[in-house]
Amino acid sequence: MSNHLNVAELLSPVFSGIESQGDAVRIQTHCLYADGQGVVVTLFRSGANSWVVTDAGDGWSVLRDHFITPSPRSAAKRADAIKCNLGVSYHEGEWSVECCSHDQIIGSILLVANASQAWVEKMFAANAVQGRAEAVEEKLHNMLKDAFGEKRIERGSRVRGLNKTYEVSTIVALPRKQYAAFEVVTPFMASIYPAYTKFSDISHADKKPALMAMALEGIDTIWKSDDLALLQSSGAILIDVDKGLPRNIAALA
Repeated sequence: MSNHLNVAELLSPVFSGIESQGDAVRIQTHCLYADGQGVVVTLFRSGANSWVVTDAGDGWSVLRDHFITPSPRSAAKRADAIKCNLGVSYHEGEWSVECCSHDQIIGSILLVANASQAWVEKMFAANAVQGRAEAVEEKLHNMLKDAFGEKRIERGSRVRGLNKTYEVSTIVALPRKQYAAFEVVTPFMASIYPAYTKFSDISHADKKPALMAMALEGIDTIWKSDDLALLQSSGAILIDVDKGLPRNIAALA
């Protein structure tokens, strides 16, 4: 009996979609990617009594289908926790379990499928955060340009805090050599906590900004009150970009 028939007998009670492709077997798992595509893993023999299970980079292909092209560093960073939790390997967009025994095949397939699924979900979420942040930043820039003029605005500037230097979304030059610092924040933990930490530290600097403000959207609709309170506790004023620039800030021009 061939290796593929042995594997098919092992896998068929668990997985409905099993397809032989040369020396490999492709398995349709029950997992789904964030866009609804099924997670497929590939199984092939790596030794007399060992196998490799891999998603063959299919998760990365799903990202490309949606024009998401993360840097290798960003992709690897979001893979770290998944690797630790599931005990699988990640390398350049591919998830795998190396050298599993025959008895470990089913478990390894499930681990790889779940890892690939979880990683793609993380990458989709990160892309949503970035996309929303860019929209808020554009609204903020237009408001500041109308109030202060383009020449007084500088994007991506660095501001010194008590303990370290941070990059903020925008600074605006004010009279008497003062400046205001603005930070775009979206309603995701990956955005909220870094913004809070950043402005909390900047607020204790010797030469802190005359004004610190965080730019948000949908304050009354999509934000949690606890998250808003946390951001305010950093010493920043919260601005809803959908409501325009507050008069007290525009008056600084």
